[in-house]
Amino acid sequence: MSTEESPRERRKAKARLDIARAALRLFQEKGYEATTAADIARAADFSERSFYRYFATKEDVVFFDIEGLLEEVRDGFTGVPPGELWDAVRDNVIGSVARFQRSGQEFASEVLRTWMTDPALAGPFQRFCQRWQVMLAERWCTAHGGTDPDADIDAQLVAHFVVSTCQACFRVHALTGSELQPLLEHGFARLQEGLAHQRSAHQVSTAGRAVS
Repeated sequence: MSTEESPRERRKAKARLDIARAALRLFQEKGYEATTAADIARAADFSERSFYRYFATKEDVVFFDIEGLLEEVRDGFTGVPPGELWDAVRDNVIGSVARFQRSGQEFASEVLRTWMTDPALAGPFQRFCQRWQVMLAERWCTAHGGTDPDADIDAQLVAHFVVSTCQACFRVHALTGSELQPLLEHGFARLQEGLAHQRSAHQVSTAGRAVS
């Protein structure tokens, strides 16, 4: 299947980005809670009705195209063998962030800063992170032959650590301006070291119990 966008798709993508940029300016000026969909539509030179052709809710604007990126991450390590799963998770998460930044690094950075600093977005952002965590745990559990991710402590730990690592990198990037991709690469390297140590400690503990 060709990945080239049609003219109609390009127009739609541009309209969505124009609306999202206008929304971001208003969120920074007035705050997320005080900004209405009608405000955003006016600022972007669209009617309110047109706004709802591109975004179902105001919340969808601030999490601009994140749903599609979540799907990309999910699809990116479906069917990957267990021994290659960690690398696939890391590469797909970092890759999804790079794709998010295609809309413009400055815009993407401001979106992340809004997520991190506007109190009204704390709840929506945590709900998104929770969905991400559930998806990661399900995929990890299934890849290792499990059937119940809620009872799989390794799947839960990996999902929690991956999402927490991303949150930490997002925060440092948003508040300091440090480049995001090197932060993520560093964060995942440190996380991998910790997981390797955890596995070694678990093997030692298990061997000790066997000897005793």
